[in-house]
Amino acid sequence: MEKRMRISISISIGALLVVCVCLAVMAQVIAQPSPFLISGWVNTSGGEPCNNPMVSVSNLNTDAEWQAETNATSNYYQLVLESNNASAGNMLRFNASCCNQSKTVEHEVTQSDIDNGGIFGFNITLEAPQEIVWQGDVTLINGTTFNITAHNSGKEYAVNRTTALGALDAAAHAGGFNYTVSDEWGFLFVDSIADTPNEGWNGWMYWVNYPDEPMPMVGAAEYVVEDGDVVTWYWSSSMNMTPGDSPKVLIINVTVASNEFDTGKGTYPSISGTHYGTIIPNRNIRVNRIYTYPCAGTGGHIKSVEIWNETTKECAVAEWNGYHVADYHNLTFNRTLTLEKDVIYNYIIETGSYPQIIHAPYKQLNEGNITCTSFEDANGKEYNDWIPAFRLWYASL
Repeated sequence: MEKRMRISISISIGALLVVCVCLAVMAQVIAQPSPFLISGWVNTSGGEPCNNPMVSVSNLNTDAEWQAETNATSNYYQLVLESNNASAGNMLRFNASCCNQSKTVEHEVTQSDIDNGGIFGFNITLEAPQEIVWQGDVTLINGTTFNITAHNSGKEYAVNRTTALGALDAAAHAGGFNYTVSDEWGFLFVDSIADTPNEGWNGWMYWVNYPDEPMPMVGAAEYVVEDGDVVTWYWSSSMNMTPGDSPKVLIINVTVASNEFDTGKGTYPSISGTHYGTIIPNRNIRVNRIYTYPCAGTGGHIKSVEIWNETTKECAVAEWNGYHVADYHNLTFNRTLTLEKDVIYNYIIETGSYPQIIHAPYKQLNEGNITCTSFEDANGKEYNDWIPAFRLWYASL
């Protein structure tokens, strides 16, 4: 009886060991990960195959990163992972580069991806690096125009300078690149910039203050820009393209300046002498000439003038060349000066004969204000309420 029990216990222990071994083997089989395949093709921004691309994939949830397999004769890539390398909800980041182009895209792993054993046909279209044809600042003068000829018809047009087309024209002069316009459709449109012509429906478009404002729906010669606007010209291959995804852009920062600072006319009494004072414009004003308001029947004029800013050290000077000059009431400065909004500019003006005088220590103008610091007349007498009557303005030379 005792022997029979020992045999029974031995058999039971043996059977238990067999069961344990079987369970361990089954568990090992169940835990074995399965392959997880990621594959696709890489193309350039133009849709052409880009052979032998560099494609890396990283799991943003685990920080793991892998390099896909590629081939020198194909634009195909594949990456064989194990099922435990990615779970539903994980975010995978793909970094692809080839043919001097690149693209980064992300994909969230779904349960369907897990069930299918991978992500198949995950094609990547690369992006060409954006070319900035030109970027810079231009100053456009209010109330001025420029001439442009439509190359297809030979017709010349006078265009408002403070337009999107005026900004392009100013940028072309500043940047040394060319552009052309056509009037084929009854209005002026730009059909080439920097030797890059329009091609069919692909071509140059403009956008003001992208992306904060909507795309303009009028021609560039009709869109009036304002001080502080940013005009972006960009190459577009579809109506849905924006400056953000365009391969070529020009970015033009616009300053709109008035073309005069006018004290208005003065009165008599008058006498020649030297004026000291300040002017503070309330807008940007570009000037290169100064006109003197003379008293009636006199040769009142400015003999010399100096205008400068203490902070920037910008300075413009002009000298009178005598009565033999036909337009002796106007002097031309040695440089073009942009009087900036809310900046204090000092002046020293020496007058001759009898210029008109504003008999006040200060005058508020449409363009800012002017203050008399002091005036010493030809007899040595000093005043603090004599302002010379003049007009600062801009003329194309």
